[in-house]
Amino acid sequence: MKLIYFLCILLVVPSLIFAGSSIFGFGPQGSSFYQYNYSTAALGRGGVETAVPDTIGINYHNFSLLSYNTRTLLSMNMMFESRSVKQPNSDYYTGNAKFTGGLLSFPVLKRKVGIGIGLFPVIGNDQQFSRPFQTSYASDEITGTELIKTSGTISEATFSIAINTQRNFAFALVGRYAFGMIKDNLSIIYDQSFLGDIYAQNKYQVSGFGMRCDLFYTLKSRLHAGLSINFPFSADLGVTQTTPGLTSGDTKNHSIRFPMYLSGGMTYELSKSWLTSFDINYANWKHHYKIDGHSIENMNDSYRLGAGIEKRPVDIKREKLTYRGGLFYGQVNMYSGFANIDEYGVGFGLGIPLLFEFNRLDIALHVGKRGKINHNLAEETFMRFEISISAGEFWFIRDER
Repeated sequence: MKLIYFLCILLVVPSLIFAGSSIFGFGPQGSSFYQYNYSTAALGRGGVETAVPDTIGINYHNFSLLSYNTRTLLSMNMMFESRSVKQPNSDYYTGNAKFTGGLLSFPVLKRKVGIGIGLFPVIGNDQQFSRPFQTSYASDEITGTELIKTSGTISEATFSIAINTQRNFAFALVGRYAFGMIKDNLSIIYDQSFLGDIYAQNKYQVSGFGMRCDLFYTLKSRLHAGLSINFPFSADLGVTQTTPGLTSGDTKNHSIRFPMYLSGGMTYELSKSWLTSFDINYANWKHHYKIDGHSIENMNDSYRLGAGIEKRPVDIKREKLTYRGGLFYGQVNMYSGFANIDEYGVGFGLGIPLLFEFNRLDIALHVGKRGKINHNLAEETFMRFEISISAGEFWFIRDER
C-alpha cells in the first residue's frame, strides 16, 4: 500500500502545480466547451470504453460496471499534452500537464451494488492567441494586434450508485455537479500611437447539477453492449467584466443549458485474451446548447467514432502486459472558418501490473489532428501521454480467499 500511496502523490502533485492544458484548440473561441474524460485504458484503445468490462481499471463512461467489483478501487490519472497550431499568420506551440480525473469505488454488496465518488476536470484551459486586428473609423483604417489569453477550469464531481440484478445486466444512476471558472483577457494594441490600447477581462463562473444513467448488458457470453446517457441540465452562469476604468465590475447572472450527451458501444471477446470494441458518442449542441434560452451561433452537433483492440494476459505467470490500440474520427462542437472541424487520430497503450494483484499502472499515447488550414483557418496537431494508477483493496469486504 505504501507504494500505491507514493505513486498517487507522484501523479497528483505535479499536475496540480502545472495544471493548465487545453482541450479547446482553435482560436480565441475554442473548439469545445464541455468534453468528457476517458480513462487511460480507453485512450490506449482510441477512446473506446462504454462497453468494455475491466476488473481492475475504472471505466469513466459506464459506472454501472462498478457493481461487479469485489474490492475498493482507486483510479487516478495524469496527462501530459503537447499541441502545435498552425494559423494563416502565426504558428504556436503549447505543452503542459494536468490532473484529468480520479474515482473511488466501494463495493456495498459483493458483485451486486457499488458506489463511486469522482472528480474530473473536464476542461483545463491555459493558452494565448494573437491575430491581426483591423477596423475602420471615420473613413480611416485602424490596424493593430488582438491578444486573447484564456485560463481556468470547469470540473465535475460525481456520485454514483451501481446495481446489477442479474449477471448480464447492470445500471447506474449518477449525480453530477459542474463547477469552476474560466477567464478571458482581451487586449487590443493599436499600431496608431495616438490611440489608447484596450484591455478587458471576462470571468465566467459555472455551477449546476445534472444527472446521468449508465447501462451494461451482456448479449451473449462474449458480446457486451453499453450505453451512457448524460441528460440535459441547466447551470448558473455568472459573468463579470473588469476594465482599467472599472476595477470591480458587477456580476451579471445568466443561465446556461448543456445538451444531452450519448455514448454507446459494443465489445466482442475474440478469445480469452483478445477483445475488440467500438464506440459512438453524440451531443446535440447546435440547437440545445443555450444561454438565457437562446441558441449560440457557430455551434455544431458533435460526434466521435472509435474502434479499438486489446490483448490481455491469460497466464499471468508467463505474460504480464496488456496491449491496446485504436483509431478515432469525429467532429467537434463548433465551426471554424464557417466549416466543420474534423478530428482524427490513433491511440496506443499498455497495462502494467504492479507488485500486488488488482493493482495496475496504465499508460497511453494519443496522437491526432483537428481541422484544416484551407477549411478552418487553423490546424491543430496534438499528442497526449497519460498515466494512471488503479489500486484495489479489501476495505469493506472481507478477503474470502
